Amino acid sequence: MQSMPIEELAQAFITALWNVETHLAVMDVFRQWYRAQFVEPAIVMLFICQVVTIVFSMLGIHVVANKVS
Repeated sequence: MQSMPIEELAQAFITALWNVETHLAVMDVFRQWYRAQFVEPAIVMLFICQVVTIVFSMLGIHVVANKVS
């Protein structure tokens, strides 16, 4: 599948609210982006950091980096 220009992508995103076929086409475009070799691991790491931060917050654990003088 060829990538879409940003104008078409924005239009497709807006029309996806009314049209299932357009929604599926947009999802295919985004899937190619977020499953890229360097993007997917970054998204996974950000998700893990978010989960760890929430768990630490719920447990009342506050991690502060030591200042180097």
